Amino acid sequence: MRQKSFFVSLLYLLACAAAGSSEPVRITELESPIATVTKYCNLDFAGSRLASNSYTEAEHLTRWSHPVEPAWDGATVVSGFNVISSKQSGKRAVITVRYTVLGKLQGRQFKQTTKRETVTFEVELGKREWSWKRDGHPVLVEARLAWRIIDPLIQPHVSKPSAIRAISSLMNTQDESDSDELQRTLHQLEALR
Repeated sequence: MRQKSFFVSLLYLLACAAAGSSEPVRITELESPIATVTKYCNLDFAGSRLASNSYTEAEHLTRWSHPVEPAWDGATVVSGFNVISSKQSGKRAVITVRYTVLGKLQGRQFKQTTKRETVTFEVELGKREWSWKRDGHPVLVEARLAWRIIDPLIQPHVSKPSAIRAISSLMNTQDESDSDELQRTLHQLEALR
């Protein structure tokens, strides 16, 4: 029991020191690095990174070296993911996630490939995140103390239903010349098991 009390006290002191202020940070308010990566992966799985209007929540879990993700022309379709290891040292952590890949969407085409993919996310405890000035330029600003993913920036890893929604939405905005190819892709996705 004494070890548990010591560990909780140590975590509290580390969080206060990391915050760099005289105001203590309550441990219960600070998500763990594993929780941050899991939340990010769940949002990605649900398709939040496929459209700019749904990306905001995932964006607050990251602090890439560049403020904007590329305009992805594809996505990895996965049936799921799980955290397989984690290691924390001070204000940094490494969280390894294994995805079960069903295939790749590239442009309007889908290529089925069944495999496992391992990604090691680097996570950092800090108070800086990207924000946008009124003139549209990005700037790093002070934010709440949180664990944020800093590397690697991978293309979206989405569920089969998220990929189907994205292709269906694309079909509604394209002209008829593209509809045959999109329809084939949609059928391929729907046939995945």
